[in-house]
Amino acid sequence: MLNEQDLKQIRGVIRAEIKPVKSDVSDLKSDISELKSDVSELKLGVSGLKSDVSVLKTDISELKEKTAAIESDVSNLQRDMKTVRSDTAKIRRDISSIINFFDHEYLNLRHRVSRIEEVLNLPPLTETSM
Repeated sequence: MLNEQDLKQIRGVIRAEIKPVKSDVSDLKSDISELKSDVSELKLGVSGLKSDVSVLKTDISELKEKTAAIESDVSNLQRDMKTVRSDTAKIRRDISSIINFFDHEYLNLRHRVSRIEEVLNLPPLTETSM
């Protein structure tokens, strides 16, 4: 059987062998504590990023809706511009027709006045006497 002295020696040996293991376990506990702290910081960071991504998704969705509305407005404006161009071209043709009509009428009237002046032996009107 083991006596008290033997047990003390065994305890000493066990303590000597366990001491570095305790130190290693203590270091591991410290490292785990740091890792937990880092993980909690990362979780907070990821949570913030998730929030930011959610806001960005909402903003992009709103931008898509606004872009669709703008595209619709542009399409309407293009259609309206076609109408305006068509109307402008028609108005130019109408103005040209009106000017040609009045030029023709003016020339006919000048010819008639010249004939009347000839028949009545009147001197032609000058621009200053008008």
